[in-house]
Parts: sequence; C-alpha cells; structure tokens
Amino acid sequence: MEGNSGRATEALVRSPRSVGFPAVSLPDAAAIMKLAASNGRHHSLTAMAAYLGHATANSGPFRQKLAALKDWGLVAMLGDAVTITDRGMGIALPASPAAELDLMLGAFQGCSIFWEVYNDTAKGLPLSLETIGNNAVTLYGVNAKTRDKFVKSFVDSAAAVGMAERLPTGEVRLMQHAVEADAVRSRLPTPPIPETPVLTGGSEKERGTSRPASEKRESDDLHTAISQVWKDGTTEIVFEVRASGPLPSAAFMEIGTAVTAIEVLREALQDSQS
Repeated sequence: MEGNSGRATEALVRSPRSVGFPAVSLPDAAAIMKLAASNGRHHSLTAMAAYLGHATANSGPFRQKLAALKDWGLVAMLGDAVTITDRGMGIALPASPAAELDLMLGAFQGCSIFWEVYNDTAKGLPLSLETIGNNAVTLYGVNAKTRDKFVKSFVDSAAAVGMAERLPTGEVRLMQHAVEADAVRSRLPTPPIPETPVLTGGSEKERGTSRPASEKRESDDLHTAISQVWKDGTTEIVFEVRASGPLPSAAFMEIGTAVTAIEVLREALQDSQS
C-alpha cells in the first residue's frame, strides 16, 4: 500500500509534459527550403543535415531543426529519406511573392501552438516579449527553459507573414490577418517629429538640425517601421527600415530574409572574436 501511495503522490507532483513548438522560425525555415529545394525535392538525412548547417544527422540540434520543418509542414519523412512537401516547394520556388506569402501564412496557421497564442492575444497594442513568454509558459504549457526561444520563433514567424511588427521600444504589436495588416498600419498615428530649438551662433553642425521648413530633409517625414539591434561584446548590428507610410505585407518576406542574413553575419563576427 505504501508503495502504491508513494507512486500516486509522485504522479501528482510530476510536472506535465511541456508543449512543443517549432524551434526554427518560419523565415529561417523558408530559407532552408530555398537552399534544399535548389538541389532537388528528395534528400537523405545526411544531405539535409548539411543544408541545416550540421556535419552529421546524429546530433540533437539537427533533429530539433528537422522536427521544426515537419511542424511547419515543409518536409515529410519516409524512413531515412526527407521529402519536401508541396508547401515547402511552393515557398522555395514561389510563383509570385503573393503566392509565397499565402503559403507562409498557411504554415503559420497550421502551427497549433503559435496560432492559438496569436488568436488569444490582444491585437494592435504594444506587448512586451516578457509578457508573451510568461503567458506561453503559464497558459499554454511551454517549458520555462525554452521560453525565450519560443518568443523569438513566434514573433519572427508572425512578422514574416505580416501579423506582427517589432516596435522601436523593443515591444511587439500583433496585427490582424495578413490581408488586413496594411489597413491596420495605415490607421496607426505616425510618431511626431520633435521640434528642434533654433540656436544662434556657431556652425550649422553646432546648431544641430535647425533649418527653415523649406529646407527640411525628405527623411524627416519618415518614421521607423522596423528596428532591431543585435549587440554582443564588441559588435553591434542595427537593422532599421524607415518609411513614410505602411509597409506592404509582401515586404515582410524580404525583411525575414534580411534578418536571417544578419544573424549569419552576427555568428561569423562572434566566431572571429572567439
């Protein structure tokens, strides 16, 4: 009886199994598909490992990335062979930017945990990354140890399909459905340009940017649409997009590609300093 009681108590206090999610963000997964699909639709595990940046197919990190591609519906497994799905091929070799965006959106909606978090979270309001991560742990069963990885993959993926945007404050704003994203952004107020006091004396550089209205630079009418900073040790990479109006949804595809390239650059810089 004591043995049974002990096992029952252990079962009650045992932590529930954490919910899985794609550890590879959707834009990163799309970049992998473009590389793999350029060499065919069917691949061995060894070849796929190389496309994912691994020397062998036996490592845990490779298996985790491969699982993410499966979660996105981009690849299917049959034994030790990896086949790129129709969705994966459509993203890798799209008929048009709009077609690629539709397939990416379908992949995002097909990820049950990301789609649930998106649907249950307020739209149009600034949200801190910490809030999104904490809710993922407490409300959806994400492992606390993988909270930050979850937030990065979720936000990057949502932004890639026009359903989220990063704010200069470091917060995130979730948008409506991708086809409504442009309309939502157009209703957001453009941050006002602070007035610069007119100074007398000194050079133009010393006086700052005080100029007659007729000489106002064209860039003064732009507002920051996307801003992200990677800072580590002695290096800092700043990626910023400024525009006079809302960004088109299709632009987020290219932004995702640019961010992926920047992350590769960041890793190279880190390796050169180690």
